[in-house]
Amino acid sequence: MVAERCSKCDSEDVVYIVYGYSSEEMVERSLRGDVVLGGSTVWPKAPDRACLQCGYEWRTKKLLPQS
Repeated sequence: MVAERCSKCDSEDVVYIVYGYSSEEMVERSLRGDVVLGGSTVWPKAPDRACLQCGYEWRTKKLLPQS
């Protein structure tokens, strides 16, 4: 769980969204509700948090500069 609240429903049931090809461990973690799998493609404004209560997803991280 992430120490944040959902801005839509105020739930504390918030987890990270994980991107990339999923390992067996990540699939198991998603089935337990520890993370949400975001798929294999990530884009600059991709959400990084998800509420397990209402399904809302949002972005909290700032993008790192490209070098």
